Amino acid sequence: MSQLNDTNYVNRVPVAADYTVTVRDSDGVVFTTTMQQLATLFQSLANLDLTVSIVDANIVLTSQQYVVANSAGTFNITLPASSLNTGKSYQIFNKGAGAVTILPNGSDTIAGSASLVLDQYESAILRSDGIGMWGNL
Repeated sequence: MSQLNDTNYVNRVPVAADYTVTVRDSDGVVFTTTMQQLATLFQSLANLDLTVSIVDANIVLTSQQYVVANSAGTFNITLPASSLNTGKSYQIFNKGAGAVTILPNGSDTIAGSASLVLDQYESAILRSDGIGMWGNL
């Protein structure tokens, strides 16, 4: 997929930092952003891997973006190394009755902790800082 830029849309308003737009977010908050910021956002959304994986046993995550845990028993989900996944996010939802323990890789942490436990119907969005920690958003 090509990048959004002036050459893709020669007969339209250029994608430039000095053009601004007013946007309302999902909470109804109105803010102003530049066309360049919006183009960057749209490009990142276009590149998302929206794979859904349903898991019911111990697993080490690789390319999944959205994970549904569905088991009556307990099991572990291990995150990949934060340093190799800067900015990557995983959304994990525990649909099953058993608790799911999310473990970081090696010496990584999850918001400073050694693990995160999700009970039934709990979820977490975890994003890598690229230097050893997964933030729980």
